[in-house]
Amino acid sequence: MGLWLITTFTVFMFRAGYAQVELLFYFLNFCCFLLLWQMIKRPSWKLAIVTGFTLGITHLTKASIAPAIAIFVFVFLIKQAVQSYRTYQENHNNNSTEKTTLVDVIRKTALLNLVSLALVIAIFLSTIFPYINTSQRFFGKYFYNVNSTFYIWYNSWEEAESGTRMHGDSKGYPQMPPEDIPSFQKYLREHTIQQIADRFLNGIDRVFYIAGQSYGYLKYIVLYLAAGIILSLIQWRNTLAIARQHWSALLFILLYFVSYLLLYAWYIPIASGNRFTLAQFVPVMFFLAVVLNTHQHQIEQANNQTSSKIMQRKGLALFYGLLVGMILFELYPILSDRILIVFAGT
Repeated sequence: MGLWLITTFTVFMFRAGYAQVELLFYFLNFCCFLLLWQMIKRPSWKLAIVTGFTLGITHLTKASIAPAIAIFVFVFLIKQAVQSYRTYQENHNNNSTEKTTLVDVIRKTALLNLVSLALVIAIFLSTIFPYINTSQRFFGKYFYNVNSTFYIWYNSWEEAESGTRMHGDSKGYPQMPPEDIPSFQKYLREHTIQQIADRFLNGIDRVFYIAGQSYGYLKYIVLYLAAGIILSLIQWRNTLAIARQHWSALLFILLYFVSYLLLYAWYIPIASGNRFTLAQFVPVMFFLAVVLNTHQHQIEQANNQTSSKIMQRKGLALFYGLLVGMILFELYPILSDRILIVFAGT
């Protein structure tokens, strides 16, 4: 209940009054996050079909899901490689006279999972094919996007306006001298490592500053994060056991949030505001809630209910009560004042 109230009254309600694609994208992006997470944990062909289609309609809604797909593919392949190698090592360390090759092991342990991965990509591409085929005809690239192709390599929005935007990048490939078209290689040539690092650091600082000055959601992220860290440290043995068991899912989640934070931080000189970063609000809150619920389950299932376990259980109950109380207490100022004076269109 607390998570629903926080999401509704500190994020979604503020954006509901604007005719923008963001709210739909936030929901679809969260669905993609869950589906990719589950594909890392337990891949199957049925889940692969749903995941590929959802990724496709999310990309058609807003072209911001590509980094998540790349991270998913990277972690998925690492997991299959690690599992196959472990199986291969176990086979060669036993006393069996019949040894199998690594290729045989991959065929037996990872082939079906790799087929599921291929199915995700195939369904995704087939879903978006009419759009990317049109993009290829008009712009010469299947995944043409002015933001990720050009604007991300400018230092400011003013540069973008006087650059490719002025030369018709939304109607076709900009008619400019090749040396003036922004690119990753051009950016590296013209900027020092210190300038690149400063852009990341200043961008991260700006991301959190904007979140802190926004609708009021940041404090709930901080509270959930603090509670999750405290419980994880108190139950460090269980935390390590879970991390070893679900290392691939945790690697995906870590890379997912860190990568998107860095991307948002990098892009802030071009376009600041909440509408980009809020795409990750529901995923991060859900993940933190899962962390808390996992520890709560461990506490409740413990055979020996020591005074420490009892204190942890009471502390969690107090924490959830505090969260619900905070958001209920905030409802009046939100509905009577904040919703009227806070601009939520960016």
